[in-house]
This record gives sequence, structure tokens and C-alpha cells, in this order.
Amino acid sequence: MKLKIFIFLITFLLISSFFISACSKIKVDSDSNRESINPGLVVKTYYESLDRKDYETMYYLISDGFKKIEPTANDFQTFKNYMGNFFDVATGVEVVNVKETSNNGKESTVDYTINILSQSGKKEFKSTFTLKKRETGWKLIHPYGDNIDTT
Repeated sequence: MKLKIFIFLITFLLISSFFISACSKIKVDSDSNRESINPGLVVKTYYESLDRKDYETMYYLISDGFKKIEPTANDFQTFKNYMGNFFDVATGVEVVNVKETSNNGKESTVDYTINILSQSGKKEFKSTFTLKKRETGWKLIHPYGDNIDTT
């Protein structure tokens, strides 16, 4: 009897955590939600997705122009493999602060602070992203590396 209760509780907890995770994830590719996702939320979602290893959402938030010029983002599988390497040295990411500093309706800049978590603690990282408005919403034109989508 105790085994049945234990199995039930474990199953309930797993299903609950899956449901909570699914409900809290932003569906950035939804047509009805696309316009409400501002540049700051894009940056926050990008790093929260990295922490969850949700590479599909991250890939969606990157501009098509960047995907064309950055070899590690040419296709989803290459991007997923590249981003997965982050967890060889880190255990996660914590979003500390995200602040949109400019927005002219076509281009926006967002300052952000994250903590990169590792076995030895956390290291703060601050930078700025530039995003451009595309048909499919706000996109990161320079999420990493030296390449910048200038289209």
C-alpha cells in the first residue's frame, strides 16, 4: 500500500511540474501573442529558455539574417549543439535585470544583467542586445559571436 501511495505521489509531482512548466512558458510563435512580446520580454525569454535548455524558443527569437551569417546558427540542430556546449561549463542562467533603453518601433536596445551559474558559484554578466522588428516579431540580431544581422 505504501508503495502505491509513493508511486502516486511521484507521478502527481512529475505531472504537476510538467503542467506548471508548460503553463509558464511563453509561446513566442503564437500569432495572437506575437505583438504583445516586447523587446525586453524577448531578451528575458531568451535567457530563461537557455536555462531550461529550450533551444527551439531561443532559435525562434534570433533573426533570420543572423542565422544566415552565423555558422553555428545556420540550422536548428547546429544551433542546439552549439548552445548545449554552454552546459559543459555552466549549470544555468539567472536573469537579474532587463531594461529596454530605446525603441523607435523598428529597432530597440535592451540592457540586461544575468548570472551565469556554475559549480563554483555565479558570475554576473552585463551587456546590451539590439533587436529589430520583423514580420514575426522582435528578433535578436546579434545574440552571440561577432556576426551582426544588418538587414
